[in-house]
Amino acid sequence: MERVYPSTKVYLVLGASSGIGRAAAQRLAKDGHAVVLGARRLPLCQDLAEELRSHGARADAVRVDLDVESELCEAVRFAQARFGGLSGAVNAAGILTPLGPIEAVDAEAAAQLLRTNVLGTLLAMKHQIPALAEGGAIVNVASIVGRKTFPGTAPYTASKLAMVGLTRVAAAEGAERGIRVNLVSPGPVVTAMAREAFGDEASIHAAAASTPARRAGQPEDIADIIGFLLSEEARHINGEEIVADGGYIL
Repeated sequence: MERVYPSTKVYLVLGASSGIGRAAAQRLAKDGHAVVLGARRLPLCQDLAEELRSHGARADAVRVDLDVESELCEAVRFAQARFGGLSGAVNAAGILTPLGPIEAVDAEAAAQLLRTNVLGTLLAMKHQIPALAEGGAIVNVASIVGRKTFPGTAPYTASKLAMVGLTRVAAAEGAERGIRVNLVSPGPVVTAMAREAFGDEASIHAAAASTPARRAGQPEDIADIIGFLLSEEARHINGEEIVADGGYIL
């Protein structure tokens, strides 16, 4: 029998198949909220949803490709139909490649990255915001590449800087309706994408060893911040970029 939570909310988590998105979904479910898990890799989301349900949570999965607006729209409708509404969203999906120096950038690959990370986030919010007609919160996930330069990441860096601007505009537009939109910019976090960027997990830890925290972040570290930003405790935070890097860019 499902547990009943008097203050249950419904959250759509995009990018829930792995990394920070997966950890955010787990955190929200642990807090007693209903979660809809969205990603291109639907089987991974379905497996996580089943795992969460086995612990008494309300969870379901839906396929979402950031490049397909109809799927972004359908994910919102699915959450509303499955759990009776939408309280907030986490936009943690995105891609990293192409990597390499600017003079070697492939135009087609760079355009695809920008379509996915920037236009995908924009269109996700296009459909999420109207569903939060009575208030709610959205958290986008970017990166500290907007604050610290990493050669060889030009398209990715451009996309994450763009997400900062998108978040601020969305926050300004949603404020009159009681909707908050914030952004988390993680530093080195042990995820599959970070392993691809740094080369291997050892390099992630090495990059973070000299920070004040003396450790690389874990997906759960970022998920806890996301959970806070979605909560009522963060009711006076809007349009902000929260850097979560253990002091990496100090």
